[in-house]
Amino acid sequence: MNAIEQIEQLKEELSRTTNKQKQAGLLLDILGKYEDIQSTAGESLLPQLAAICAELNDQTITARYHFLKSCVSGNKNEFAEALDELDIAIQLYTDLGLKQQLAECYNSSGALYMRQNLNVEALTSYLKALKLAEEIGDERMIGLASFNMGIISHAQGNSDEALARFEKGRLMAEKLSLKSMLISCFQNIGAVYVAKNMMDEGRESYLNWLDISISFGNFWLASSLYS
Repeated sequence: MNAIEQIEQLKEELSRTTNKQKQAGLLLDILGKYEDIQSTAGESLLPQLAAICAELNDQTITARYHFLKSCVSGNKNEFAEALDELDIAIQLYTDLGLKQQLAECYNSSGALYMRQNLNVEALTSYLKALKLAEEIGDERMIGLASFNMGIISHAQGNSDEALARFEKGRLMAEKLSLKSMLISCFQNIGAVYVAKNMMDEGRESYLNWLDISISFGNFWLASSLYS
C-alpha cells in the first residue's frame, strides 16, 4: 500500500469517527503521511485540526499540529510562516520536556534556513538537534543532523569536517539500515573526495552509492551516476 492509499484509508476511518481525541490522532497521521511525500494537499485539514486542538486543550497534540503546519508552509516555500509555527511547537515541546520532538523541530528549522542559504542559522539549529539527540540516544536523528551539517561544511569548503560529518551519518544509517540516508551519505562523501581530487576514494564511494541504489530498487538514482 503506497502513501496515497494509506492516506485514503485514514480519511475513510476519520469520516466514521466521532471521538475528538481519535479524530485528532487520525488528522495528525494523515498530515504526517502528506509530509512524508512533501505534499501540501493536507492543508485543507488544518482548520479542522486547529478546532479540535482548541477543544481538547492537549499540548502534545497542539505542538504536533504546529509542527505539521510548519511543514505545509515550508513545502510552499513560505519560510517565515514555517519558522513561526516551529517556534510555537518548540516552546510547547520545551514545556513538555519532549526532547525527541524538540530535536525534530530543530532539524526542520535547520532545513528551512539552509534552503534560504542561511547557513549560520541552519548550523545553529542542527547543532541543537544533534545535542538533544545525543542526550536521549536518538541514533536516527544523530545521523540525520550530522549529515545535514556535513552539507553545510561542504558548501563552506570545509572538506575534512564535511567528511567527518557524512561518515557519522553513514555509520548511523548503516547501523539502523536506513538505505535512503545511506545512499545520500555515499553520494556526498564521493562528491567531497572528488572535490579534494581524491579520485580513487571518490570512485569507491560512488560505487557504494550505485550498489545500494540498485539493491534499494532505485534504478533511476543509480543511472544518474552516468548522466
